[in-house]
Amino acid sequence: MEDPFLSSSPKQPEAVKTTSRRNLRLWLTLGGVFLFLFILIFSSSLYFSWRKATTDDLINLAPLDSVVYVFSRESFLPWPISLINEKVKISDLPFTEFFQKTGASEIFAGLDFQNDLLKNSSQVGLVGVTSESSNLDLVFIFKLKSSELAQSFSTKLSKCWLAKENILIVSGSDSALAKVKEVAGGSIFSLGSQVNSKRLGHGLMNFYLDSDNLKSFLFSSQKPENKIFSQLSSQDIYLSLTRKNNQWQFTIDNDFLSLPKSNILIEYLPKDFSVFASGLNLNEIFSAWAQADPKLKEFFKQTYSGVKTVYDFDLNLATSFLNQSVDLIINYNQESVLGFDYILVLPSLDEKQINDFKELIKIILAQKLPKEVTYLLPDGSKATELLAATDAWQWQQDETGISYLKEDKLKFEIGYLSKDSKTIIANNLAWLKDYIVKPETSLVDLTSSSSKEGRFIIFKSSNLPEEFKVYLPSGMIIVREGRSGGIFGKIIGF
Repeated sequence: MEDPFLSSSPKQPEAVKTTSRRNLRLWLTLGGVFLFLFILIFSSSLYFSWRKATTDDLINLAPLDSVVYVFSRESFLPWPISLINEKVKISDLPFTEFFQKTGASEIFAGLDFQNDLLKNSSQVGLVGVTSESSNLDLVFIFKLKSSELAQSFSTKLSKCWLAKENILIVSGSDSALAKVKEVAGGSIFSLGSQVNSKRLGHGLMNFYLDSDNLKSFLFSSQKPENKIFSQLSSQDIYLSLTRKNNQWQFTIDNDFLSLPKSNILIEYLPKDFSVFASGLNLNEIFSAWAQADPKLKEFFKQTYSGVKTVYDFDLNLATSFLNQSVDLIINYNQESVLGFDYILVLPSLDEKQINDFKELIKIILAQKLPKEVTYLLPDGSKATELLAATDAWQWQQDETGISYLKEDKLKFEIGYLSKDSKTIIANNLAWLKDYIVKPETSLVDLTSSSSKEGRFIIFKSSNLPEEFKVYLPSGMIIVREGRSGGIFGKIIGF
């Protein structure tokens, strides 16, 4: 039976079909062109918006001899991402201690540092400039979101300068402000002419440390410890801080950790600690200190010679175990004689090394507390001689197997334990016992790395002295060396 509907449908001529196909191709081509142009315009707009938002407009105001330069900005979130994710503001950066201390300083007495200045700025710079008195003066540079805000804030601050319509310079140092004015006027060069902008990065916060300027600053202070610290500043440091997956992360463009690979010896960290560092060679560190300070070098030389003469004891051989990779845990403790407590973990020492170590400690105590020996002279009078004898102290052992030596007069104690192919040495017996009996934090969990090879430095900022922690992020700062090079890290607990 024939389909009545088929017979009633008129057949389209071939010319009509060809025209329809041509029209379809035309519309598809036009649609593709319009789509391409839209993507091109959108991408270009996005790129230039990103460049504008991330370009550092403040570094050209920093003097060339600046020791440190920090640049921070708000996160750039293009539409429609900005409708989903919350923008990270400068005031959200994890530097709570620094924000609080800075806000409480006299130069910002007229304003709320965090809520007025940081939240109303699209960019903020911090410059460390050396002064004639060998101090490091801080200069704050704010790029306000409007010229009206900049003008209003400038009238409420005692020591400031309005460099441009919306750029406000603030410092407690008149000389530092004057130097920035010279940079703006072109009288002296800016740091921007020297810094590699590509290495500086495009993070929410970028940090630059000039090694040459730092050395000049440290040496100008004439403090022995500063000369030692200057040995660590062999290269410029570039750091970029970002926020990914709700976590603060950073990268460091510097190879100061790029040393021969070593195995991490410890598996756990104690509850209370300030700094942990793996893969240290203490012998190299002491040698670098001696090279930095001639007086310290001479002291080491005389000590080695004196111990050899008096005790027939070779310090070079006795301390040879330090010439290897070790792990070090430090906890700052004002009640300690050293100002801090330490746990030193190293590959297991043999019997001779242990005996040399024990004898070395007794020699140190004998030098600190020489024994009084009274002699009866032929004329019946008495004479007292100070004798640095080592037999006045004997090593003991507690129930956990820790061997220790204590001297209450010096508030001195030291202990060691050989366990699991490692030797653990500490200057606080209670801390050492707690660490052995009930370790707190798994290093694998903390670092998210199961590899036992590499180098780590971990700072617990809440346990650091005030002069350090005020400049560090709040929380646990984990710095590690990548397997294929480079240094990166994260901040947890903020």
